[in-house]
Amino acid sequence: MSPDSLVELVASGLAVWATLLSIPRPPKLEWERLFKVVLSVLVAGQVEAELGAVDAAARDEWAARVLGKVTWNPLGRLAERKLRAADLDDVPVPALDGERALVQALGDLADPVARFNRLYRDDPRAKDELLGDPLDLGEQHDPARILGPDAGWDQVAAWTPRLQALLARRMADVVFVLDGLADPLATRILEAWPGLRAVVLPPYSLDPTAESSVEALFDAVEGVLLRGSDRVVMVSAGLATQRSLAALAEGGGLRDRCLAVVALGGQIQTEEFAPWLDQHFNHDSLDTELKRSVPYLSVVDIDPADPVAQAWSRQRFPVPVPLKTGRAPVDVVDLGPLVLAEIHPRELARGLLLLLALRTAG
Repeated sequence: MSPDSLVELVASGLAVWATLLSIPRPPKLEWERLFKVVLSVLVAGQVEAELGAVDAAARDEWAARVLGKVTWNPLGRLAERKLRAADLDDVPVPALDGERALVQALGDLADPVARFNRLYRDDPRAKDELLGDPLDLGEQHDPARILGPDAGWDQVAAWTPRLQALLARRMADVVFVLDGLADPLATRILEAWPGLRAVVLPPYSLDPTAESSVEALFDAVEGVLLRGSDRVVMVSAGLATQRSLAALAEGGGLRDRCLAVVALGGQIQTEEFAPWLDQHFNHDSLDTELKRSVPYLSVVDIDPADPVAQAWSRQRFPVPVPLKTGRAPVDVVDLGPLVLAEIHPRELARGLLLLLALRTAG
């Protein structure tokens, strides 16, 4: 190899390395845990604002709005299995501290509803995490560590103007694409901070992958991407999630601008949509020009009266077969179950947007 060729090779390598360094990398956090605690903190702040005090009555009201609605338990991995038929043989090895005892207690209960209440309403570990001091999650989960001092837990609870201004600055180049979100959630997202940029998509056709439906998405998004630096976050619900995914697979330009994809109770792994997923939901079809990783986050919407009425996987993104190179353009993130109907759209919108700001922070 000649000296000139060696110099060119080194220069090329440095250019690639500089590009890689410039791509934002999310911190390594327990995203479901953080999301659920953020929601609980937001509820606490709203209760305090409504009641004007932090006392026993306020704490009881906080607990009533959170437990069994913001569904989280640190021992709740594979929760659907635990609710359907708690079986000690299903506990992964090594078990978490206290997990086998919890499964044994769940197995003694009569049905999924009773197990749901034991896991998400009555278990002391659920109460400790959701109603405790969020600082107990550790410094790595403190929003202020990632976003700055204006994003501490107290500021999150109060949703202060300084926090809103911080989010507005950090997300100034982001357009939220709201696909299939019903009011009042869509409206609450638009109200989360001054100047938030979003487009609410028109109704989709009965066939979400039809050309006319996807073209409607392209037309609406194209009209709001005004600057070369603009990026999008796709937020969808129900069958509209299928349209959002079809648009990402078809539109390389849309994929290159996409920072994150969120499905709230999205109808994803349905029988009708399975052939499309098999063909298109993979690392190759959804890769981006800069070869970066895009998070695909899902929330499973459940009903406490029948928490396992359908398989939770229906509302989750499938995990694509890994590439031989080890790259993962599609980064599937399971945010777990929520009782979406029982969470105020204001807190849900704020919690979701704060989580996205944390997830896309460089």
